[in-house]
Amino acid sequence: MPQMVIPDYAPQIVWLVITFVCLYVLMARLALPQVAELLEDRRRRLTTDLEQAASLRDEAAKALVAYEAAMAEARLEAEAAIGVARERIQADTAARIADLAARLDRQAGEHGAAVAAAKTEAMDHLRAAAATAARASVAKLIGVEVADDAADAAVEAEFKGLG
Repeated sequence: MPQMVIPDYAPQIVWLVITFVCLYVLMARLALPQVAELLEDRRRRLTTDLEQAASLRDEAAKALVAYEAAMAEARLEAEAAIGVARERIQADTAARIADLAARLDRQAGEHGAAVAAAKTEAMDHLRAAAATAARASVAKLIGVEVADDAADAAVEAEFKGLG
């Protein structure tokens, strides 16, 4: 094996050192600055992105607080509007009920008067019919003619006894 030849060690070590130094210089001058630059760029981007994320999170929190405040205010306004509408409807309903009650009372009074008049008229007709029937019955049963005043007085006495 050629690696085991002892007199060849010195030149191999020299070439190893020369190759290593060349590669080290190339890496240090060309490749490592580019890698360092890439790493620094990535770090800057991450920092910027994290700052933007924090800023957006803060804005979202502010927007959420504003949204909740607006919703609470809208809820209060809606409740107030509903309360006003409810009061207006209750007042309108009360006014309509009062108007209807007054109209019904007036109609009941009018109809009550008409019923009382009709009752009085019916009772007068009933008394007259009863008096006529009593005169005709007495004339037919016993053959005596009863005077109108006497028949009216007898019927009136009976009606007073009934009620």
